[in-house]
Amino acid sequence: MGSLSYIPGRSTLLLLFKAARGRLMITSEYLGSLSEARLTSATEEMNQISDDIREAINVSSAHDDAARRASELAERQATPPPLSNNAQQLSSASHPSTGT
Repeated sequence: MGSLSYIPGRSTLLLLFKAARGRLMITSEYLGSLSEARLTSATEEMNQISDDIREAINVSSAHDDAARRASELAERQATPPPLSNNAQQLSSASHPSTGT
């Protein structure tokens, strides 16, 4: 499956999905009036939607983890290591301060 994009919590698409889910839960007592083929089809589709949501969460989580690791690596590379005492002494010796 291709890359799934983030859907904001207030998007029309998400609101419509939540409304459909609510209608399905309200009318669930009448499921027996549907044919077995239609119930099978609907169940398979709901399972696929659930799998798609789970996959989107995993992709998002993996993307966030990768971004965090890249940021940490960039911070470590941007911060020079502290000078040791020997390096500080060498630096001072090569650039003696002039006193007045």
